[in-house]
Amino acid sequence: MIEDRSLTFGELKELLRSVSMGKLESATEKVDGQQLSITYRDGALRAARNKGDIKQGGINAKELASRFAGRGSVHDAFTKAFNVLEKAVASLPPKQLRAAFRNGHFWHSIEIMYSGNRNVVNYDGDWITFHSTGTTAYDENGDAADDPASEAAWSALESSVESMQASIRDTNWNIVGPHYMQLKALSSNVPLKNALKLVSSAMDMHGYGTGADDGWTIGDYIDEAVDY
Repeated sequence: MIEDRSLTFGELKELLRSVSMGKLESATEKVDGQQLSITYRDGALRAARNKGDIKQGGINAKELASRFAGRGSVHDAFTKAFNVLEKAVASLPPKQLRAAFRNGHFWHSIEIMYSGNRNVVNYDGDWITFHSTGTTAYDENGDAADDPASEAAWSALESSVESMQASIRDTNWNIVGPHYMQLKALSSNVPLKNALKLVSSAMDMHGYGTGADDGWTIGDYIDEAVDY
């Protein structure tokens, strides 16, 4: 959520209150891997690591491998996951592909957990997880577009996860959707008070104060606090 520059301080505080009371809806488990965005256009899987990749329509398996050449297990994580996804996505019916990707218009964010390239968390296998909030529409110039159909594209993809997994059952990889969690309320309100105090202190440091200034966004704060 903090990566969303449009998030206001008021919304951030309300988010913290919801978390402390166990009332946050659609909470998902944070996974520890390598991020990649994918789409399907002109009959082929395309990947992207940054906006430049998206602007050029994504990169293919050969280009992805070249990007991480000489980086050992990192190279293996991306290339092996791409090969698995290529088979899994291509197995979907044309109607499902159109709904989920619209020939490169919709991009979906994934996390790759590869047993040969472990970070902090040691997973018991090789996993590809789709992020529930990682679906973005892009226009013909490669710029993010506000498309109300993005939610439907994510739903189409999420409903295809089991089918994709079935198509790669002869591998040791697992393709899954997000793991939704039911949070429990904290037994004490002290952590919430401390968190809200830290947020207010951050606002005070740059003259925002509290209360009426809760409309300031994370983007406003970054523009004020960070020396580019």
